[in-house]
Amino acid sequence: MGGTSLTTSSKKLYSSLLSLLFFLLQSASGRELKFALLVYRHGDRSPVDNYPTDLHSESEWPQGFGQLTKIGIQQQYELGQYIKKRYSNFLSSTYKREEVLIHSTETDRTIMSAQANLAGLFPPSGDEIWNPELLWQPIPVHIVPKEHNPKLRYPIFHCPRYLKLLKETIVSSEFQLMLQPYQEFIKTISLHSGYNPETLAYFGNFKLWHVQDTLLCESIHNYTLPEWVTKDVMAKLDELTVMSVSVLFGLHKREEKAQLQGDSDLDMNPDAERPTVPMEETLDISTSSEPYISKPKITGTRKPVIANLRPGIAFP
Repeated sequence: MGGTSLTTSSKKLYSSLLSLLFFLLQSASGRELKFALLVYRHGDRSPVDNYPTDLHSESEWPQGFGQLTKIGIQQQYELGQYIKKRYSNFLSSTYKREEVLIHSTETDRTIMSAQANLAGLFPPSGDEIWNPELLWQPIPVHIVPKEHNPKLRYPIFHCPRYLKLLKETIVSSEFQLMLQPYQEFIKTISLHSGYNPETLAYFGNFKLWHVQDTLLCESIHNYTLPEWVTKDVMAKLDELTVMSVSVLFGLHKREEKAQLQGDSDLDMNPDAERPTVPMEETLDISTSSEPYISKPKITGTRKPVIANLRPGIAFP
């Protein structure tokens, strides 16, 4: 865990984080940095579910489905170290409650990710050390229940207009044309996975993603994969997953989708007491779908660094 070098498993996480920070800070060249907003996903996790014919059950994962793994803890710890080094001229060297506010959704893996990240970002030193054998200190992570504030989750499916646009996208000629070359492949996956072809072909239920994600998690953790899972199969499943993201945020009326999902939440006020910045965009989308994002309005003079932690998009 030493140092701030990037492991292979962490590079994508860091790249996504910096991609999002870039659009916030690109205009600050030659100026004083006043405010930084960090938005990052949880670390590596177990599958959130399995498919009907999956070789492995939930009981085979140490903490069950959808939980942060040791790899995920390592990723977040290293990310915290990286942030500490990257913002050494902006952040205080020790934790100060008036500078930093951390928000998380109520999901286990996001709360644990925040805690692991803070362990790397603010290890105790000097008078902060309360146990010489444990260089760790408790730092508050503020939980935002989805029923009280859905702003850390994306997309927001309770918007009727967004749901209408989503259905229009799925049946659009543009998307159906994209899907056509994969029809036989989807039928093949249905035979192996236990889902019927119609279920897999409907991108509004994310069943194809469940197959891809489960196999990916099992591969990362060296679980035995079915014989039908080849590199070519995984590559095509990856392509279909990207298409799923396109359905959610791209293709048909992309700008309206982005606006419906929280365009105004990019307004930020660092002078607010214990400032909080609900942020609707996600790392996966900012790096793969090039969403419509309005220019954020930043007011105030304080310089908090706020970490908004979220479990991800529709693909948790």
